[in-house]
Amino acid sequence: MMKYLIFASLLFNLFLSSHSKGKTIFVDNKIDYLNCDRYNIKSRACFTGHNVCFKHLQSAIDFARYGDTVLIREGFYPEKVLIDVDPGNDGSLRIANFGNESVIIDGNNPDIGPLIEIRCDYVQIGGLKVRHSNTFGIISRKTSNINIENCEVSYSNDGGIVFVDGANISITGCQVHHNNYRGLQAAHEGISLHNVHGFEVAHCEVFDNREEGIDAKYGSRDGFIHHNSVYRNNGPNIYIDKANLIDVYNNVIHSAVSKAGISLNIESSWHSKGLAWSLQHVNIFNNIIYDNSGGIGFWLEEGDGEETQSKWDYINIFNNTIVNNARQGENRGGGIYIINLNPEYFGDHITISNNLFAENVNEISKTIWNRSDNELLDKVSIDHNLFIKNEGSDTFGRNPIFAENPGFEKPGAFDFQLLPGSKAVDAGSILNYPQNDFKGVFRPVGGKPDIGAFEYK
Repeated sequence: MMKYLIFASLLFNLFLSSHSKGKTIFVDNKIDYLNCDRYNIKSRACFTGHNVCFKHLQSAIDFARYGDTVLIREGFYPEKVLIDVDPGNDGSLRIANFGNESVIIDGNNPDIGPLIEIRCDYVQIGGLKVRHSNTFGIISRKTSNINIENCEVSYSNDGGIVFVDGANISITGCQVHHNNYRGLQAAHEGISLHNVHGFEVAHCEVFDNREEGIDAKYGSRDGFIHHNSVYRNNGPNIYIDKANLIDVYNNVIHSAVSKAGISLNIESSWHSKGLAWSLQHVNIFNNIIYDNSGGIGFWLEEGDGEETQSKWDYINIFNNTIVNNARQGENRGGGIYIINLNPEYFGDHITISNNLFAENVNEISKTIWNRSDNELLDKVSIDHNLFIKNEGSDTFGRNPIFAENPGFEKPGAFDFQLLPGSKAVDAGSILNYPQNDFKGVFRPVGGKPDIGAFEYK
């Protein structure tokens, strides 16, 4: 799986580098005309320069073709934009802010939304601030080879950045926050990937959304979610729902309002594709998961459809640091928790290994917890995890390591790197571990890998 993801990342870079030489089109709402062909970049005025410029963003995009670049000057643009370029030229269409200038596309109007809708393939959007959509911030359906980079998407009534039925989608370096203002009635989530084949969500900050933070769902596959900071979202911070071939790694995940840091779910019993949309081949590693209601959760929405035939299988949870995910008085929680599920929903290839668990127990939950008490955990391979002494667990698995404390450098500052005396050092299984740790340190430094997201060096 990880070898595939390296290959997939190269594909994304290849598509981004395929931008053909075309014309550069400027957008500047400070010009006095709807458009001109002698725009001066320095003075931001017409008739003294040599560039094509439009006053409105939609006009510039309508004029553009593949291979062109649309550069937007600093300003406040109260308009919604439809990107639908006619095929014909090679390359992609690039739409971005000029230099480091602040470009705000704001729909603070009950009739404006979505603010950016993409209906064609091969589009790159960079450096835009998309705010106050009546519906979605950015949405695209049935498109491929789209890159959203270094954008801020916030205060949408529905989802922030949403892709449905797409392929080869990359969302990198974005801030996505305070979306889903309709609350639980909102459509989609902070970042939503619905039946998207081939995707990357990386180096993003996703927070304070009123539903889930990052959601890969309903048939999405061949994707990776990595190096993100995801926190204070109302649903689970990262939600994998009936998706396959997904790697979730090197993320900092904390302070989910009421649910898990990462949730592995099979949902929507109403859908006719319940059997095809199972949840398999998911790797979760090198994540730092703390201060959520639960660390990593499993849940199934039972119904009368094919949903009941779906299963979790080939799930690998390894080398994560999972701390303080059991808030007092909440009836979920624990380091890893399973809500009312039967063994029949699980295949024979679920692995939990090399994880560091600390402070994940309250008066209700346990470190590894199956609320049904139905011997489901007997089917799961649980090996070489570190537990804190006297913190209960429904199982400790094989070869558990027990410690008085985890040996973190500065836990009060949420620095969970290991001190030299930690029992996690050189204590992991050699059968399944990532080649690099959370900070990129090559594993193992000693004879065996360390337990948790960090390798002591």
